[in-house]
Amino acid sequence: MLRAIVKLAAPTSLIALLQAVAQLIETWLAARQGTAALAGWAVVLPFALLLQQMSTGAMGGGVVSAIARALGAGKREDASALVLHALIIAVLAGLGFAIALAGFPHAVLGAVAGATAAEAAASYAIWLFGAGAVPAWLANTMASVLRGGGRHALAARVLCLMWIAFPLLAWALAEPGGMGLAGIGAAFALVSWAAALGMAVVVLRGGAGFVPVLRVRPNAALFQRILSVGLVACGLAALANLATILVTAQLRPYGTAAVAAYGISARLEFLMIPLAFGVGSALTALVGRAVGAG
Repeated sequence: MLRAIVKLAAPTSLIALLQAVAQLIETWLAARQGTAALAGWAVVLPFALLLQQMSTGAMGGGVVSAIARALGAGKREDASALVLHALIIAVLAGLGFAIALAGFPHAVLGAVAGATAAEAAASYAIWLFGAGAVPAWLANTMASVLRGGGRHALAARVLCLMWIAFPLLAWALAEPGGMGLAGIGAAFALVSWAAALGMAVVVLRGGAGFVPVLRVRPNAALFQRILSVGLVACGLAALANLATILVTAQLRPYGTAAVAAYGISARLEFLMIPLAFGVGSALTALVGRAVGAG
């Protein structure tokens, strides 16, 4: 059993380590744009973390669990139909982030850190969430489909390319490209679209061990299988990031430098979550299979 856990956890843990390195480089790039830009990045940070945590480990965990249980019970038809339901949830959740944070960046971010930081963050948020929220949700959801099928290494290969490309593209757009902080958001959107397309090809070709059937009628019971796990985990992720948002708001009277400094420390603190996700994802898939098999 330990060997099975290590086999499944290793690829995801390696991706988590690569993601952590990429996000540290992102922090460095944001700092190079100046204190105001770094403060703007810090205001967006908890919302960006929430996007990643919900789509990858929280609702993503619901997808892994539901598909693993279906496959463990020998119900490949259910596993196939669950893919469409997972994608519908991903699109709706991604649109929710896009509408709130790209549609009203000054209102939402200004309520947290004031008008100055919100102005510095607005273009970054528009790119990150307006162009990147939906593809990020789709890419991470399809990676969860692969993990539910026990194909953790296959999911890791696509995400590996994403996290290698992200800091390189972010630097190119932010500095030589002259986009500044907005370039980091644009880079995230571009690599997320590429990852989503790559994941779609892999999943639709049967990479999870079955070929999804997307022409099925949505079924409340199948949504429930995902949401019964995913919504609880999303609530926990929201609480964790709400604390970061509230602390950021409390620092607003102390100026942009204080907000920027806290953003760096928050980024370092949250680097532990992707590393823990590697083992958690492996356990979710294994337990789901066992529960499905009775």
